[in-house]
Amino acid sequence: MQYYRKLIETLPNGNRVEYNMKNGISVACGTINAGFDNEQKAFKIKGRVQKNKANTIGSISIKAPDNKMFEKAPGLSKGLSTRRSPNNNQVKLKLKKINRDADNNVIEYIYSIIYTAKSKISSSSPMSFNFSSVSQDVLNRVLGIKSLKCDYGVIYESGGRKKITIKGDKNTEFKLNVCSVKEQNGAIVETSLIGDVISNYQHDGKNTISGKINDSGTYTYIQEFPAETEETNYAIHLQGGSYSDSFDASFYEKDKVGWNGWYCKTIKQVMDPTVTIRTKLLDNTSSGKTVTINGATTDASTHYDKLYKGRYDSIAAPLKGYATAAGTGGGINLNEFEIEYVLTTNAGTFSILKSDIASGDFANMIQDSEGNYVSVTTTTPPILSSADRICTLKLKFIISKWGTSDVTMSLDFNTIVTIS
Repeated sequence: MQYYRKLIETLPNGNRVEYNMKNGISVACGTINAGFDNEQKAFKIKGRVQKNKANTIGSISIKAPDNKMFEKAPGLSKGLSTRRSPNNNQVKLKLKKINRDADNNVIEYIYSIIYTAKSKISSSSPMSFNFSSVSQDVLNRVLGIKSLKCDYGVIYESGGRKKITIKGDKNTEFKLNVCSVKEQNGAIVETSLIGDVISNYQHDGKNTISGKINDSGTYTYIQEFPAETEETNYAIHLQGGSYSDSFDASFYEKDKVGWNGWYCKTIKQVMDPTVTIRTKLLDNTSSGKTVTINGATTDASTHYDKLYKGRYDSIAAPLKGYATAAGTGGGINLNEFEIEYVLTTNAGTFSILKSDIASGDFANMIQDSEGNYVSVTTTTPPILSSADRICTLKLKFIISKWGTSDVTMSLDFNTIVTIS
C-alpha cells in the first residue's frame, strides 16, 4: 500500500475525499469488498507525533458530486476494536470551513484532523474509525429572508428591551422598523422607536433600518421600549428583498395600512395589575356620629383604600419578613405585608362582633381553582381603648401570584364591630 502526504479518492457513493497531511504524516487508501454493494474505502494514516498533546496532523475535505449536497455533516465514530482497546488515544475532526453552492446548499466540509497520543500503537494493532458521509440531490431553493423573531414575553409597564432577530440567506437585503401603535383622536398613529443614530432609511417619514443578512445568516437588533401609563402595542415591520421558501407568511400580518409589501409582528406592553384593599365603616346607629379608618372619615360614599401594585402575570416577589403599609399608599410587587387599622368614633362606643378576620370576610377575594391568590389572616385581633371609642387591629396579607388585571377586594368593618 502506497503512502502519500496528499491523497484524493472517490468513495463508492460518489463523494470525493481529499487528505492533506503535515510533514512526517502520510496516508494510504485501500478497498474493502471491491465490486460488491458493500464496497468501502479504507484509509490508513501513519507517522510520529508528540505524546500527550493535541497534534493537528492534517486536513480532510469531503465534497459532494455535481448536483448533490449534504443534508447533515459527516460523522466520525470509533471502530469496534478501538472501543474495546484500553488505550486513550483520541482522533477528532475540527470544522474549518463549509462551502456552499449558489443556492446555499452545503457541498463541502473541510476539517482539521487532530490526534492526541496517550500511548504507543503499532501497525499490528492500529486504531480504527468509521467515517460516514451521505450526499443527496440538491434542492433548488428560493433564497431570502427565513424568519423574524422577537424575544418571548410581554413588555412590562416600566419598559424593557427585546432582541429582534432576522434570519435569512447571506447578503439578503431587508428593511426593519419598530413602531408604537396608539389611537389619537380616533386615528391610529404609529411612531418609530428606531433612533436617529442607527436609522439609515425613511419609510413614510419614519426612522427605519436598511441592511443585509451577514455571513452567519442572521441580523440582530436590540430595541429599547419606554415606560408607559397605558397598554400599548408595538409593530415590528419587515420587508425583505426576497423571501426564502422556508419563510412562513402565516406567522405575520401582511400589507397593513401604510405598509404595503411589509410583514408585521405585534407585541404588547402591559400594565402591571393593582390590588385595592378597600375597607368601609358606617355609623350604624343613624345618629350622625363621625367615624374614621386610619384618620380618614368614612360614610356611605367614602371608603379607605390601600393600593398594591404587582408584576403582570407573575409569581409575587418574596421579601424577608413583611412590609407594613403606610398612609393610603401601599407597596410594589410585595408578596407579604401587614396593615394596621385604627377605627374611631366621636360618640358612642364600639363592640366587637368578630375577632378572627380571614379571607372569607372580604368581598371579591382573588381566587383560582386551587385556592386563594390572596390570603388574609389576623395578626392582632380587635382591641378596644379610650373608653371603647378606638378599635385597633392588624391584618396580614399574602399574595401568591399577580394576575393580569386590577382587582378591588373589600371588607365592611360593620361586620367586625358595631357602634352603639
